[in-house]
Amino acid sequence: MIQKKYIIKDELGLHARPAAKIVNKLKEFDADFTIKTNEKEVNMSSIMMLLSLKLTRNKEFELIIQGKEEKIALLTLEDLFEEMKFCYPL
Repeated sequence: MIQKKYIIKDELGLHARPAAKIVNKLKEFDADFTIKTNEKEVNMSSIMMLLSLKLTRNKEFELIIQGKEEKIALLTLEDLFEEMKFCYPL
């Protein structure tokens, strides 16, 4: 299991377009993905679940990945975050 914390840097926070890109990318890996905030914890398999977190700029979240491909999934997801200028690690 991998756990890593991030902070949102996108001025719009987590909205539909980045949520869709993230969910589609996660489908490529044999792993389970969870995102956790102080208020809530959700599975990252659904755009609606991600949007329900209401992640705004400067809000922290923790990414939890568990499964066979967790390491490569983390690297790929971090590349996607950087490409979208969405968040950065703490």
